[in-house]
Amino acid sequence: MNRTSVNQQIGVRMPADLVALVDRVAHLKNCDRPQAIREIIAFGAPLLIEGRGVNLSRVLFTLEILVEDCIKRTLTGGQDDLTTLLKSAQRNVEQHHV
Repeated sequence: MNRTSVNQQIGVRMPADLVALVDRVAHLKNCDRPQAIREIIAFGAPLLIEGRGVNLSRVLFTLEILVEDCIKRTLTGGQDDLTTLLKSAQRNVEQHHV
């Protein structure tokens, strides 16, 4: 009888720095290396395929602008203006990023 597994096994060679990265993910997720590798691929591959990498500097810069804008709106326009901004931001995140 020829039995095949639903899950296929693959093997890869990695330099020590990538193995250390896998180990860090495994520790963070409280799982073994194979599961950590699966999670890394499941998270990262779609981002690479769609060209949606995360530029952390850009994200932080944008957050700083948003914070400054929120402070300004609160001081000049009051709470209603800030509430409108936050609702709009939440809607955009849900529509375009989740």
